[in-house]
Amino acid sequence: MLSQRTIRNKITASGVGLHSGKRVNLTFHPAEPNTGVVFRMIDGDKKTEIPAILAHVGDTTLSTSLEKDGYKISTIEHLLSALAGTGVDNCIIDCDGPEIPIMDGSCCSLGWQSDNSSLALCPTVLDANLRFNWGLVCSALAAYSQCSQLAIQ
Repeated sequence: MLSQRTIRNKITASGVGLHSGKRVNLTFHPAEPNTGVVFRMIDGDKKTEIPAILAHVGDTTLSTSLEKDGYKISTIEHLLSALAGTGVDNCIIDCDGPEIPIMDGSCCSLGWQSDNSSLALCPTVLDANLRFNWGLVCSALAAYSQCSQLAIQ
């Protein structure tokens, strides 16, 4: 039986956006079971949560973006792949800029170790559909950014 996973502790990272050239600060927070991956846009005192789900996919020109309530976060595909590759099912990511910094494109540059010492098991058993759907979201986002239409049945 698979357990859900999150990060063990808060992790911070910063870098420069590939397309915007703006400095961006990220803070990764452990999340409760069944949260999924949620981007939290920080705009002064306002925090807008954008879950990483297909319903929020916006522009896919040169990168993949998520949009909600007038807020947009771009270049999410490398980060989502790093999370999926390390088996992180639940994470809240604070972001104070318009896109995720590319860094070196791996999870190691974001502050956690590939040996899983930075990951924690959640006490909830993984819903059989959660990890499958998370993988589907990553695959669909990648496919969506490569074509003009996407149909999932």
